[in-house]
Amino acid sequence: MYASGLIIFAGLIFSLSLMALIRFSLPNDFSDATGDFLYAIPFFAYFISALLILLIAQDWEFDGKAYRLYFLCGISLEKVFVGKSIAASMMLWILYIFVGLWWFLFFSISIDTFRHFLSLLLIGVPLSIGLAICGQMVSALAQHSAYRYFLSVALFVPLGLPLIIAASGQVQALAIGLDTMKNFGLMIAAIFIYGGSGWMLYAYLFEE
Repeated sequence: MYASGLIIFAGLIFSLSLMALIRFSLPNDFSDATGDFLYAIPFFAYFISALLILLIAQDWEFDGKAYRLYFLCGISLEKVFVGKSIAASMMLWILYIFVGLWWFLFFSISIDTFRHFLSLLLIGVPLSIGLAICGQMVSALAQHSAYRYFLSVALFVPLGLPLIIAASGQVQALAIGLDTMKNFGLMIAAIFIYGGSGWMLYAYLFEE
């Protein structure tokens, strides 16, 4: 729990710094300079911060030999995959909430109704779950490699990018009053694809 707290704290500080850097690199009247990119800014910061959390957690597990403890306790790798995915998704959802807070503070974003506010919070649920599952698959595959950090980045970015694009598109659709179900469906489909693949391949990826 102590290590998890340090990891999420590092993610929060990094996301805050990144959002501040983006905001103060823009002119005061940033609406004309950003356009549609305004809705992508928090997801860019969130994605980079999630990658940082993955790398820190992976390094802690590797140095702490956590997987040896799993084996000694007789815990199946499928249960490890599910448990770690749940824990990681909770951490990423907390990160999502704070990145949204930085977005509101730095870019003076306003919410018209409570329904919109609730919708913004709910978008982070499938996004966090999907990225958490991606992170576990990437960690299992990369941990035995001498270039595990490079491999983690090279795999996590293309796997997680569709989720980020769908979530960003959903927020933009929500802001201008368009249908958001298409992007939401894409995130749900990605969760089932990644989750099913992880359940079947996690033990194999880990042992290989």
